Amino acid sequence: MLRVCLLALGLSHLSPLTQTKSGRAALDLSRLIKQGTATQLRVHNKPFLLIAGELGNSGASSLEYLGAIWRKLEKMHLNAVLVPVYWELLEPAEGRFDFSLADGAIESARKYNLKLVLLWFGAWKNSMSCYAPYWVKADWKRFPRARNKDGQAMETLTPFSEESRNADARAFAALTKHLQRTDAAEQTVVMI
Repeated sequence: MLRVCLLALGLSHLSPLTQTKSGRAALDLSRLIKQGTATQLRVHNKPFLLIAGELGNSGASSLEYLGAIWRKLEKMHLNAVLVPVYWELLEPAEGRFDFSLADGAIESARKYNLKLVLLWFGAWKNSMSCYAPYWVKADWKRFPRARNKDGQAMETLTPFSEESRNADARAFAALTKHLQRTDAAEQTVVMI
């Protein structure tokens, strides 16, 4: 299944600068451009048609599991793959980030000449909070839950909590800053 994802606004800083005709610096972004009635993805300022596969929800939970997938994707003649990034694995302890899964996926994608579309599994994924880190799940007071019609707290984080939103946003920002440092020139990650 091919799913089109929008480039997250927070990623506008990921691409290197290029010179315009006027001599001013401009960002060479992976971006979506409206062309008549169609929208076109451009990578390194060239049209790029995603012929992509998508990993299952837990498909990027370990480098070992990912290792067996790349050859299969290559045999399918794809040029991109949608890969989940899980908040719980990216920030296992508050403020401590582990980018090894994202870095491993990027390194392997480059080896197999694939682009990546990252799927952020943060505070919510399909209305559930199963990919939030344990330190979030364990603190019901700081990270309150949604309530059912009877007022009982559910597993899902409430969307009305600034604390939940801010913690998720800090983790997402850490990911995009890491990508800026490690992937700006190659742009292996073309969308999130």
